[in-house]
Amino acid sequence: FPTTTLFRSTANDAFSWNTTSALGGAGTLRIASGATFNINAQGSRTINGLRIENLGTATSNMYGGGYALYLDNGAYFDNAGLFALGATGNNDQDAIATSAGSGTLRNTGTIRMDNGDGSFTLAPATFINDGGTLQASSGGALLLSPADGQYLNSVSFAGANVRLSGGNHAFANGVTWAGQVNHDGGAATFTAVSSAGVYNYNGGSL
Repeated sequence: FPTTTLFRSTANDAFSWNTTSALGGAGTLRIASGATFNINAQGSRTINGLRIENLGTATSNMYGGGYALYLDNGAYFDNAGLFALGATGNNDQDAIATSAGSGTLRNTGTIRMDNGDGSFTLAPATFINDGGTLQASSGGALLLSPADGQYLNSVSFAGANVRLSGGNHAFANGVTWAGQVNHDGGAATFTAVSSAGVYNYNGGSL
């Protein structure tokens, strides 16, 4: 990965993205533990080729209407902290997606859908959950629909409304999961999985 650091935060710093203009470059934006990365303002926007490492708290507030945060042309969002989706306002049907080239969302922390009256879709080209937690608030839905979904080591599903809604989901050999996941669409593949939770198979393919 590129080593140029475009922005390195420290604890209590705040980085606010208050425009729909793209963020791009061949470097890394690092959000430290205790710092915040706020995606504000109505409308879709693009991370173009940039690597973002979040160890703090990132929030996405695009205010509904089917807007998307696009991870394009090699963009890589590595979440090791908290990524709160739809924390305020009407964020129904917003998404993280890929519209050009490759884009990766990796989670080793927590991705949480906060809007209790809507849905948020994770549909990047590649989604990797490696020991992370996927959480949906009461009444809200976190929809998983990546072209290439990879679940490694362990995954925790928190809340009753995390849903495999489309795309492809590969659970690696030896992965463990806890909590409830709902399979509504898309394809899921398993080898040897250890579960301490609930798998509701409602549609799609196994």
